[in-house]
Amino acid sequence: MWSCQLGSDPFSDVRILIGGPADGPVLALVEPISFWGGVCPQTGTVIDRFHPQFGVALQGKIVFMPVTKGSTAGPGALLELIFAGLAPAAIITPALDLAVLTAASLAASLGIAVPAIGIEIERLAEA
Repeated sequence: MWSCQLGSDPFSDVRILIGGPADGPVLALVEPISFWGGVCPQTGTVIDRFHPQFGVALQGKIVFMPVTKGSTAGPGALLELIFAGLAPAAIITPALDLAVLTAASLAASLGIAVPAIGIEIERLAEA
């Protein structure tokens, strides 16, 4: 279990995209994922049969992910997970991921916090 207050600055090269509290087990995705077609909108589990973490639930986890993949529908699919309460507790990506930032920003504007940060890949290896 890892707990953090995203909004503080533990590393100088961390970009906090959407701040807020996050608490949950850590899940490090080993390959990129598409929220549109790669994650089930009814369960929040990885449904991409070719993903090494097929069947793993994202809900309530602090998810480290290399990057998202897929189309511009990804932010909408992530936003559906957020509204359904099936999204990760927080998402950490190397640098800036526009799919994550778009969905987290829209959710935050509606009062739902899903913290998102970008961190240099070298710092992820050290953490």
